[in-house]
Amino acid sequence: MARAVLTPVGPGAMNAARKATLATMVAAGVFLGCRTAAADDVGWRQPGVRVWYVGASAGYSGQSDAEEANLIATAGAGLRVVRHQAVGFWSAPLPVGELPAPDPAREGPFWISPQRLRQMHLLDAVTWQGLSLVVKARVTYQDPADLPFIAFLPVQALYRTKAPRELITLTGDNDGVVGDYFFDVETGLGLSSTRATPGFYIMMMLSEINYDFATRQAFAEDDGPHTGFRARQSAGRVDFPVNQFYLFEERIVSRYGASVRADLTLGVHNIATGQSVQADYHSIFDGDARQFLVTPNTGGLGLTAATWTQNGTHPFFWIPPADLTLDAIRVWDTDLTRHDPVGTDSVFEATGAPATWGFTRLQLDPQGFVREMTVASPSMSFAVDSRDAPPSSRIDEITGRAYYLETMGRAVPTADERDLGIMAMKVPKRIVLGKATVTRRVSVRLQNHAVRPEIVTDAAALAALVTLDVESLGACPSPAAAIVAPSRFPITLGPKKARTIVFAVPFACANDPLASSKTASHADYSYVASVHAAADADPHDDACPHDAPPGHVDPMNPKVKDKGCGAMKADRTRGGDLLTDVVVR
Repeated sequence: MARAVLTPVGPGAMNAARKATLATMVAAGVFLGCRTAAADDVGWRQPGVRVWYVGASAGYSGQSDAEEANLIATAGAGLRVVRHQAVGFWSAPLPVGELPAPDPAREGPFWISPQRLRQMHLLDAVTWQGLSLVVKARVTYQDPADLPFIAFLPVQALYRTKAPRELITLTGDNDGVVGDYFFDVETGLGLSSTRATPGFYIMMMLSEINYDFATRQAFAEDDGPHTGFRARQSAGRVDFPVNQFYLFEERIVSRYGASVRADLTLGVHNIATGQSVQADYHSIFDGDARQFLVTPNTGGLGLTAATWTQNGTHPFFWIPPADLTLDAIRVWDTDLTRHDPVGTDSVFEATGAPATWGFTRLQLDPQGFVREMTVASPSMSFAVDSRDAPPSSRIDEITGRAYYLETMGRAVPTADERDLGIMAMKVPKRIVLGKATVTRRVSVRLQNHAVRPEIVTDAAALAALVTLDVESLGACPSPAAAIVAPSRFPITLGPKKARTIVFAVPFACANDPLASSKTASHADYSYVASVHAAADADPHDDACPHDAPPGHVDPMNPKVKDKGCGAMKADRTRGGDLLTDVVVR
């Protein structure tokens, strides 16, 4: 059977008719507007927002994890929901479903409008999504810990915006399936559900949403870990009598913004000496505070705040791509510093030995996922480097990642997104330096990939939007690039429109006075141009140099061809370092 492929809603995918549809929906009050109470927040109810649930299913054959992701999309003048469901950490997906929402201001496949919820009273008969239900309870919960289900990261965020919160529980028996459904009154979101028959039940809880409840702004998903992903790493030294191996498994149960919650199982074993470390943890990477917290899994939930212990600044299985440029990180209470990259991978290595055991080397791919690692324990005489491990001992997989990238696609809100890309840059290849400082110009080609125009109001806004860093490759100081402001403002970049931004760079020093040749480089300076657009939907082209995306097509706007930015590489795409050679006359 052919697998259904979901094309994500992106900047280039919304034509004039779709923009008119959005305008009609806003005017009709489908979004936050005339049909909502002042305190209500239904701004999440827009195309490009995806709501995830995680839970468990059980039956006569045993029990399993369960995952669900609901993408809101347009359909005519209304909304529809593209639903993905699976067990086995997205390894066993069900057929993709498309669910209509003919009156989204009233209800949808995972929501009921706040206005309708407020009209419900105990024991009222209610029809929702074709189900015959009864109002079972209206309860105000003071704290997320009081809820009758696990409050994952999005629900905790709801409580940070306002507490207490009122929930309405609906219940009913439909064709032998007894269900309880919990709704938050002020957003209308379904927070949890439980469905059961005599031989089967399934419980699902809200685990992720690309919407900020504090700012009431939707944002684009990234290609990092998401609900239901499972990362596993294993490697060993199997040469007798030195039998050592490690095994780590991280199960992502919740994501909110830059924060990730996972359940972690770890094992470090030295069979030759009989020493080992085995443990299960709940973990949270607080992406705002940049800290990694753990608490032992002792069989209960272990979720009270007092039990969390800080264990460094980052987890070992994933680091936000923006943090790959940090000089140092702390992982599992071991300090690591950034070293020379391996190809496109970032490398961090320990500055000293771990106190008990820890990660002494992490190699991470451009999306921040760990690819290679070294685990060491001086007290156990344990040291395993995955690069040296035999293939039979290696496990390096992220279950769910391929299904997300290839089938689900990134969820990108279309109502007000920004997407700017640096598509080309021209630098002086050779400068002849005499006694005086020589100033040369560098041009940066900026293009708008979004469906909304980008407006730059003045010179200060332009300088904040686009920057150029010039790095000295030797003892000379790095020159400061100054933007050459256009004579007229504002600058308006319509969809697909481009603009060349010019910088003036002063050169007064040569690291290597010799001239480069075809066989030897004597380059003195390199360049990186960057665009800094808040809530940019596509970070892959926010800097130059950058490599070409798969198929040489922009991942968010298929109408934009992208062969990379930078110097030409062997594969005839761009992305190589841009260099200037300074010679002394």
